[in-house]
Amino acid sequence: MRKIVITLLASILAFTMVASAAAQLSNTATVTITSTGALVVSVQSASFGTHPYSFSAQPVTGNIVIGVQDNTGSGAGWNVTLLGGPFSRDANTSFPISNLALAAGTPVRDAGQAVTAGLTTIGLAPVSGTAQKVVSATTLNGMGQYTVTSVGTLTIPGGTLIGTYNSTLTVAINSGP
Repeated sequence: MRKIVITLLASILAFTMVASAAAQLSNTATVTITSTGALVVSVQSASFGTHPYSFSAQPVTGNIVIGVQDNTGSGAGWNVTLLGGPFSRDANTSFPISNLALAAGTPVRDAGQAVTAGLTTIGLAPVSGTAQKVVSATTLNGMGQYTVTSVGTLTIPGGTLIGTYNSTLTVAINSGP
């Protein structure tokens, strides 16, 4: 009889331990990810060098480097637009921004997500005074920091007066591809 009671108590104890272990399998762990990051874009450099005076039009090349940063963690993707003003020496001497054409750029990852097929660069021929998309990242791409280098061809009109000509290049970044 004593053997039956001990066996019965052992069986009840084992059943209680199994039932208790099964109840613990449904625990949930949570974590919340937040971000105070932003979308940031800038023209890091743009130069076409020094060239001699000429009666003929001169196509010259240079690089335009755009920096893009997505620290939002949203995965929404983004797009960058570019526009420019005329190349001006002074208030009375200039030539149009449409003399500038940009080849599709080459994106390089500086930090974050690797460059994938989700990053697209677009050439502009010509650049205009209206914002045009030059690079974009599709949903779930472009999270990180990138440098996009585009080769530009600037046609300096024949007979352009000597001096330094500047154009204001404006970039903007928006959420979504």
